[in-house]
Amino acid sequence: SELDTPDFKTPILPSYSLQETMALHSFLKYFEDEKKLHILPGDWRVSEWIIVPESLSLEIPKGTTLRFDKTAGLFSKGPILITGTKEELVVLTSSVPFSKGGIWPGVALLKTQKPSDWSFVKIENTSGVKKGEWELTGGVNFYESEIKMSHVTFLGNRAEDALNIIRSKFELKNVTIKNTTSDAFDSDFSQGTIE
Repeated sequence: SELDTPDFKTPILPSYSLQETMALHSFLKYFEDEKKLHILPGDWRVSEWIIVPESLSLEIPKGTTLRFDKTAGLFSKGPILITGTKEELVVLTSSVPFSKGGIWPGVALLKTQKPSDWSFVKIENTSGVKKGEWELTGGVNFYESEIKMSHVTFLGNRAEDALNIIRSKFELKNVTIKNTTSDAFDSDFSQGTIE
């Protein structure tokens, strides 16, 4: 199939313009003056990749659940700010239950310029971000993208790493990784703290 053979003329991941991204996802709101995309609180089915263009940030508020289809993930060239609370977690999961084979690629942040900050998040059933021979080995990947995490849980990951941090500064507090098939946390050329 087309996905199995690398075709370096096409972008690795879908590249949608901001207009296309907005058209694909009714739950997104764009604040031009603040250069940010905001996900409206709610429980949303995600059937196409959410692509955050360079120089924009993405905010995911407390109590939001995103249910990703098997071929849809989250790819960002800007920081992602997830502000869950103990009472109202943010959940990123598969649209089909794991018991019925539900998986989704996961999250990739690439050269975001500014740090991301995630608190009280649960990420479930990721399979890794792959296209042809190009792959990010993690269900959640930070490449040259600084990250702070507090109270983040990774469950049922099927990728090589549940969390993969490359060439990035990180600060991880109260991070839980359960039921992962391979590595829980992999860090390359990075520096950071884990508490």
